[in-house]
Parts: sequence; structure tokens; C-alpha cells
Amino acid sequence: MGAALIILVLVASGERADASTKSIAPALEHAARRPVTVSVREVATVPDEAHVARVAADAKADVVVELGWRSPTHEHAIVHLHTRGGELVRASELDFGASEPRGERGRAVGFAIATMLADEPVEASIMASIASTSAAESVAEAPVPGLLGPGATAEVAPEVSPPPVPTTTTAAPVAQAPERVRAEADTPPRFAVEGAGSAMSDARGEAVGGGPLIRLQWNAGRDFGLRLGGCARWFTVGGGSASELGATAGLLWTFVRRGVFAAAARAELGLLNDAFTEEVKRTNPRGMVLPAEAVARAGIAPSFLAGLEGDWRPGRTLAVFLAIDLEASTRTVTASSAAPSPIWAGLEGGVRISF
Repeated sequence: MGAALIILVLVASGERADASTKSIAPALEHAARRPVTVSVREVATVPDEAHVARVAADAKADVVVELGWRSPTHEHAIVHLHTRGGELVRASELDFGASEPRGERGRAVGFAIATMLADEPVEASIMASIASTSAAESVAEAPVPGLLGPGATAEVAPEVSPPPVPTTTTAAPVAQAPERVRAEADTPPRFAVEGAGSAMSDARGEAVGGGPLIRLQWNAGRDFGLRLGGCARWFTVGGGSASELGATAGLLWTFVRRGVFAAAARAELGLLNDAFTEEVKRTNPRGMVLPAEAVARAGIAPSFLAGLEGDWRPGRTLAVFLAIDLEASTRTVTASSAAPSPIWAGLEGGVRISF
């Protein structure tokens, strides 16, 4: 198996005693395909490559790992892996759910580090750096002729050539690293598709209806999503009925996360194509009732929607949501006996799948 690889993990001040730090070493030692010795040191600032090299030399470390968290809640880890000489050879990011224990997050980080170490180009860079610095140290420590006294000889360590870096990028498997860790080491899902149903009424209660909606969302960040959607709705207005097709574009902002639950605000602009039909009663000048006449109207109207949404997120890629919306629109669904308000209230529920 060879000598143990000495790994130094750098964390921010105050992080060494955290459960997410303490669980790294056991997981890394268990998952690494060669013996490793892991130690942890706190640093006050983010080190550059020169600082990393000095710290590695001081700790006699073969590998230095920088571990940072984007927030105090430890939901997003950033891992940088350096050689003994300070060179950054691999970076990775991991996302965690708010309900996931701190110890499990540290285990995931440990497995992710083991995965990076098993990559052949990374391993080659590490071994080259070890060989190079070892050769330099041997030369520096060799006795200098002329300073040893009469008859003394000096042995100078031979120059060691670093092993060649493989041209392939095939990563070797890591012992017992769970599939969940490899999935979470990837970037967060960038897209989502959403299917929902809605029920709506105008502020006067003269028009009631609803229908299905579908949206495609691009996650611009962890908490922001840009979305395009389409909807189909049907309403009853007075003695008539209306159908509606709409296209929307908007923004979703998640502003609260508590375990598997989240709260979000959303806003959308839309164009609504309405078609309204009603049967209008007729009488002649003498007051006699004539057969009802069908009256049809159609038109396109802009809309603006704003609402609040509550999410239940049982998995990394699944969310079930319920939303309350207010919508302003100049719809053409006006009956002879009823004139709906331009302000509508709605209730919407559905499922969002990320990929």
C-alpha cells in the first residue's frame, strides 16, 4: 500500500470543533484507496498558493485541502485540493439539505475528497509534487564540500524526475463511497418543470374558474429561478362562459428554508387570450320573448401576477407547493349581467421536478 499520505485540512477559525469538520477524517480514512493520515488546522483568511505551500511544509503534509462554507448554516461546501507545492489541482462543491445532520455533511465532504484523490491526473500531480519537493529538500540538506574538514566527502542526493502525468482522465473507483455523495458533488439542478392546477375568482365574486398550468424554470442561483409558462382556464361569468389561453414569464425567489420546507415569492407578466360566449335574452317592442341570441367576444389582455408560495421538498429534485396569488388583468370576460373586477385572487397547487 505504501506510506500513508499526509493530508492537512484547512478550515475557518472556530470550525475545527464543528461536527461537520470532526466527521471528515474518519470518512476520508475509510474511503481512500491508500492509507492516509488526516489533520485539521484553522486559518483566519483564505490562503493563496504560496501560503498553502508554506503551511504544507510546516505540517509536512503531502496534500492540503481548503474547506469553506458559503453560509453559517453549512448548506453549501466548497472544497479545494492542493499539492504539497500549493498548486490547486481539483475543486468541488457540495449542496446539503437544511435537515441533514452536520456529521453527515462532514462524511460527504470526506468521501468527496477521497473521490478527488482517486482521480489519476490528480494523483499524478500529487506524487510529482512530493517527488519534486523531496528532491529539493534532500539537496538543501546535503553537506557542502569544503566545510566538512579534511578528508570528508559530501553526498548529494540524486535528482529525482517526477513521474509522467497520464493523458487519460479516467477516475478510479473509491471504496464504499455512496452514490448520494457523488450526486451531491455535482452542481445543483439547473432546470425544473412544474405542473399545477389553479382556482380563481374575481374580487366581486362574479367570475369563477380555473385550469391547468405548466412552467419551465431555469435556476439562476440557489434561491432564484427564471420561468416561462402556459395556462388554460375556463370561467363562468353571469349567464355566460369563457375560455382562456395564456403565456407567462416571471421570477421565483426562495427567501426562507427550514429543513424540508421553504417559502418563496413569485411574480409573473402574462398575455391572456380570452374567448367569451353568452346567451342574451331578447324581446320585441311588444314585450314578447324571442329566442336567445348567442353573443361572442374575444380579445388579448395583459396581466400581472404576484404571490407567495409554500414548498415541501422531500428530496433534492422534488417539491410540492401551494401558492396564493393576486392577479391584475383587463380580461374581456364581461357579461351583460355581470362585470368582473380586474383584480383576481387565486389558489394554486402542484409539483416541481428539478433536473
